[in-house]
Amino acid sequence: MKKFLLIMVMFLGVMSLAQAQRGGTQRPSEANTRPQGARGGNQVEQLKEQLTLTDDQVAKIEEIMQSSIGGRGMQGGAQGAQAEFTEEDMAQMREQMQARMAEQQTKIKAVLTAEQITKYDAYLEQRSQQMQNRQGFPGGTPPAGN
Repeated sequence: MKKFLLIMVMFLGVMSLAQAQRGGTQRPSEANTRPQGARGGNQVEQLKEQLTLTDDQVAKIEEIMQSSIGGRGMQGGAQGAQAEFTEEDMAQMREQMQARMAEQQTKIKAVLTAEQITKYDAYLEQRSQQMQNRQGFPGGTPPAGN
């Protein structure tokens, strides 16, 4: 009986640590309830606010995002998480992702007006700066070797 209680206490301790690692604000059943396209939808909402998009433009941009990255997003990475990638593999994946993102941006710009394109370019620059800051580069710029 003592062993059982000890095992239960250890189990609860491990579970609470795992919950703390995740942020602890969600129950385990709620952790992955966001739909797969929700991240792209959030970006569309940001664009709608910042660029004052029409409903027709919103629909077209949502379609572009779903077709260009939506289904391919992190699924390939989840399978690859089991295997180790070489630096060459990572560089190739980075190039492919950058090409898809450039293609997506070109398609989105085709839907926008000239004024909206200017705002969109500023939005992309802002997101790029935020991404670099999250990666921890001092001053927001990566080292010269990367």
